[in-house]
Amino acid sequence: MIFSRTLPMRLSMRRHAYTSPVGSAVITSDDVFDYMLNLRELNTHIDQEREKLFQEHTQARHTVFQLRNLDDYEELKKRLAELEEK
Repeated sequence: MIFSRTLPMRLSMRRHAYTSPVGSAVITSDDVFDYMLNLRELNTHIDQEREKLFQEHTQARHTVFQLRNLDDYEELKKRLAELEEK
């Protein structure tokens, strides 16, 4: 007797569990996993670029540069132009 009462309720729950509102989407664990991998790859590239720029900045900052003649001034302008482009 108890089994016959719960069976229709279980079947009705199953029917409602698979319907979804119009315009909604199902996100699977594969979608989430792919998103996280893509985000990790993007962050890795950003970190690598940041490290490269930091090394360039450190090298430029600690390089000894003295103006001795007009050619040195042209070299300084060239270096500053390169830094502004980045």
